[in-house]
Amino acid sequence: MKRSTLKTIGLGSLLLLAINANDIVDGISSAFPISDAITQNVKRSIYVALFVVIVLIGIRSIFGFKKKEQIPSASRADLSFGYARPQDIPDIVALDKTYFEKGDVIPEFVFSTWLSRNARTFTCLYEDGRVIGYFSILPVKPETFSRFVNGEIAETDFAAEDILTDNEISQLGANLYVFSIVVREESRHSGLTYRELERRVADEIQRYQDLTPVNFLYAAAASDAGRNKILQHGFLRVVEACDRADGHDLYQLDVTDLDDFRSHIRAVSM
Repeated sequence: MKRSTLKTIGLGSLLLLAINANDIVDGISSAFPISDAITQNVKRSIYVALFVVIVLIGIRSIFGFKKKEQIPSASRADLSFGYARPQDIPDIVALDKTYFEKGDVIPEFVFSTWLSRNARTFTCLYEDGRVIGYFSILPVKPETFSRFVNGEIAETDFAAEDILTDNEISQLGANLYVFSIVVREESRHSGLTYRELERRVADEIQRYQDLTPVNFLYAAAASDAGRNKILQHGFLRVVEACDRADGHDLYQLDVTDLDDFRSHIRAVSM
């Protein structure tokens, strides 16, 4: 159940308690020998407590008193996760050049414009502070994504305004596209680090699902290794390469049940 739903249920319960406080206390006083003075004091105490709780909830909602958002730590002490910083973009592009054909490598300035629109565009895996892997889930504007799926445009055509902010996602909804997931081959325990990245993908999908309903995740295969991973995780091909501008098959995965997706990641990682 989402946090927002739990908050709504909690507030509704408080309101019902406030509305029925008189009846609840009167029922107790009629069942037990309690004086009218004590009954009135109990009622006043309940109303004061409810008033304080509601005021505190209101203050938190208005001023946004929240814990600083953090990405959970990795399983090894020398590994850490974080959303990419502008200075990480060259390292991200360097990783892409290692694995993808020249025509599939996005220029640094394009990545920088995406990052300027949404600071959570790239999630990096660091080893002793050095970028050794990353993944990117792009929340793409619905009309732009429709053109992308139909083969009219490629990833390189995504402009900054095509990447949605969290506020826009809450209002417009979004199509989530796994742009890339890469880990440096020569890094120690590369199998482990790749699995770490895959688990963080599920965490990031959850974050988007907290903002708007997300039923499907999309991905394209720009390499044989990428295609194998996509198929391993149960993606289904929805558009063939010959019908798309980038010349790559497009795949779709139902992520409505995210717990099932997480279980599948754990299973294939063993």
